[in-house]
Amino acid sequence: MRLPFLLTSLTLLALSAATQVRKGSIRGTVLADDGRPVAGAHISAEVMQGSKIRTVLDAKTDDLGIFLFSRLAAGKYRMSAEKREDGYLSTRRDITCEPAPATIVRTPDTLTATTVIRFGPKAGIITGLVRDSATGRSIPAHLSLAPMSGCGWSTTGDCWDFQVPAANPGRYRG
Repeated sequence: MRLPFLLTSLTLLALSAATQVRKGSIRGTVLADDGRPVAGAHISAEVMQGSKIRTVLDAKTDDLGIFLFSRLAAGKYRMSAEKREDGYLSTRRDITCEPAPATIVRTPDTLTATTVIRFGPKAGIITGLVRDSATGRSIPAHLSLAPMSGCGWSTTGDCWDFQVPAANPGRYRG
């Protein structure tokens, strides 16, 4: 009677070990355009499933500009950073013309991946009011601005006055 119980227990233990997922991490550093670390930057890791975003993980950098995502399953992670309060726009491709700074593919054999995310120059701010041409009064509007080069964009919600970050100096169209 004892031998079948022992075999069943060993079989269950082997199956359990085989199905365990090895968790890993992504560690990185965020740098300003001059190479200095950026403390308090907001980091996003988009967990990809094919070309779709399955979920988004968030972190912040420490005083040395370092961030860590841990306990990650194998998969593809698209990384971006921003710190708007200091004038650094998001490094996501839809905001800038640059490609995403990092796409990490964590395999079951790769437990730790490292990356560096580098900001471009700080953004300027375009401000103003939208006015009715007949009355001259301010009216709520939704604005989307893009550089004349066609790269990147900025947008506002419905508002009476607006502040739109502009990644690069130059001419914009709305």
